[in-house]
Amino acid sequence: MPNGTLVEISSPRLAPDMRGIGQIIWCRRLGKGYQLGVAFYTSDDLYAIRMMEQLCHIEHYRHILVTEGQSLTLECAAREWIEKFAEHFPTDGL
Repeated sequence: MPNGTLVEISSPRLAPDMRGIGQIIWCRRLGKGYQLGVAFYTSDDLYAIRMMEQLCHIEHYRHILVTEGQSLTLECAAREWIEKFAEHFPTDGL
């Protein structure tokens, strides 16, 4: 994607009411896909993206537990993930 392109980031399944608008500031090939650098211009957009990112990590954690035979609600998985991993949640560039 060209630098300067505006993007809307959302996760309708995990957070249907959250979205953030950002601008591509760099794009590089990574394996079979691409990695994007996105600048957010409002604290609301940055907050929404950080919450969505955490939800993705929590859902991934929950999926791992399910494959190991444990069944947790998203809320229980969130509490457990926060206790175990939140303090190490990345803050790169923030």
